Amino acid sequence: MAIFHLHASACSKGDGKRGGAGGHARYLLRQGPYAKRVVDRVEGSAVRRFEEDRAAEVVASYSGHLPAWAEGNPLAYWDAADAYERANGTVYRELEFSLPGEFSEERNLELAQAFAEELATVEGGHTPYTLVLHRSTRDPELLHCHLMLSDRINDGHDRTPEQWFKRAANKGKDPARGGARKVQDRAYSPAQKEQWVDRVRQRWAALANAALEQAQCAARIDHRSLQAQRQEQEQLAEQARERGDELAAARHQRAALDLCRPPQPKRGRVLEYAAWAAPDRSNQWRRYKRSAEKLKTLRNELSDVDAAIAEQKRRIERGAAAKAELEASHGWQPDRMVTAQMVLAAVLDLGQAHRQDVARRWDARRERRQEAEELRRERRREKIVDGWVWRRKTRPSFEIQDRWDFRKRQRQELREAEEFFAREERDRVTEQGRQPGIRHPDKPRWQVERERILTEVYGEAVAERLGRWFRIEQRGETLVLKNSAAEVTDHGDRVTAVAGNEREIEVMIALARAKGWETVTLTGSQDFQERAAQAFLKAGISIFDKELESRVLARTQTQDDVSLPFQWDLHQEAGELDIGNRSPHGMENVTVQTAPYFPA
Repeated sequence: MAIFHLHASACSKGDGKRGGAGGHARYLLRQGPYAKRVVDRVEGSAVRRFEEDRAAEVVASYSGHLPAWAEGNPLAYWDAADAYERANGTVYRELEFSLPGEFSEERNLELAQAFAEELATVEGGHTPYTLVLHRSTRDPELLHCHLMLSDRINDGHDRTPEQWFKRAANKGKDPARGGARKVQDRAYSPAQKEQWVDRVRQRWAALANAALEQAQCAARIDHRSLQAQRQEQEQLAEQARERGDELAAARHQRAALDLCRPPQPKRGRVLEYAAWAAPDRSNQWRRYKRSAEKLKTLRNELSDVDAAIAEQKRRIERGAAAKAELEASHGWQPDRMVTAQMVLAAVLDLGQAHRQDVARRWDARRERRQEAEELRRERRREKIVDGWVWRRKTRPSFEIQDRWDFRKRQRQELREAEEFFAREERDRVTEQGRQPGIRHPDKPRWQVERERILTEVYGEAVAERLGRWFRIEQRGETLVLKNSAAEVTDHGDRVTAVAGNEREIEVMIALARAKGWETVTLTGSQDFQERAAQAFLKAGISIFDKELESRVLARTQTQDDVSLPFQWDLHQEAGELDIGNRSPHGMENVTVQTAPYFPA
């Protein structure tokens, strides 16, 4: 990930920073006393010391524009700076900056060399520099660079090391007789130093962003302070709100929230190995970690808000698009078919989502139950084996229980299969009885069994008329009479139907007569009640609801009995029904053979 980090520092002769320029160069190159380091490792109750080779931390190094006497040996140049630079003179300037993680090590080395060459190029020549790429041991993905710059300008004149660091010749004199001239615009005052560092930061950001854009990477870095970046994002968020773009405003507000944090302090070796020696820096690092955790929590909450705003915006856009399409195709009149299709699609989507959620929960529940059952069996098995509890024939009790459960399931499945095939056989025989053909005049066994059940409950008249055409099922305290056209259930004190058609009304009349009911109460839809009331009144059974009975009788008289086109006489001989049609067209009474769906 591309992040911006650039730290500038300077070292003057005599301040003792890591042995001066030569010592710092050896530290960066991991040479001399810095090639290895001693670390303490805890092994059990003992602490042992080991030496670690630090040469692997150096990814690459490069030095440029060195004088002829130091060509190929940068340490000689920096040692000479420590030896011959004037008192309190700057021996080197260092820039420590991070490299984009999107690039390879080779591409980062090229980018760092281009940056170093640009900084070393000054008026009158180039300043010597040493460039070292490090990979952090704490975070191997973090690749950073150290750049040591000299203020002396290599103008091409040959000089000895001692002469190189002397004061430069005055104007009009031979430059070769004096020392190498120093750069004038880097840092001779606090104001110049601040301006130079700001130019360096800005130039590194521009160079890195150009390389990222050329590589088609979306990441960018910004050299400005966090406060300046945060103020810019807040201004963009305010402008987006004025335009009415809430999604863009939320995005800029989130960016501003990400920038609402203190800058990440540099840990360094002090905080890593001796935090007690630098309490101020240690407290600064702890404050930074706390603010980072709070920022992470706020970022998660803001992500939920962004998702809700995006969903609301998509919903509004879909509604506006549908409205525009509707107005373009049908003017101001809505297309009811399109609206119905949209509503149906939405309902189907919700139903599918609900079914998937239910299935997912049931699968999770089944998995949990299976895991619990396996755990229970495993514990039971371990308990039996550890306790040497054996049963007859040296079989553990859990095996006996499993075999017993398996046999019970086998017997249950066998009974269910036998019942299924018996029902299929009865249905097949019943279907054969409805088809055209001939058979022996004796009643089949299934009809005899049905008539026996109906005779015990309702008497011989109902058994004779309904036993052939209806299958009989006993469901607990209820009795179900069922075929392909009707299904009636007798609950004892009430009789219910499934479809409420004329065939079921006829069966309910027969059952009511067999039970000896003279008055009945009708339930269900108004249409069913009116049709059933008309049939029951013609069968001689009164209705408990007198208002319904009066309304049906009045309608029958007004319509000249047209509402009930068929008058059934349930007391006719088996196989025939007397159907009297009193339509306005004067159709005569006819006698027809009963259909296969009706009891004869």
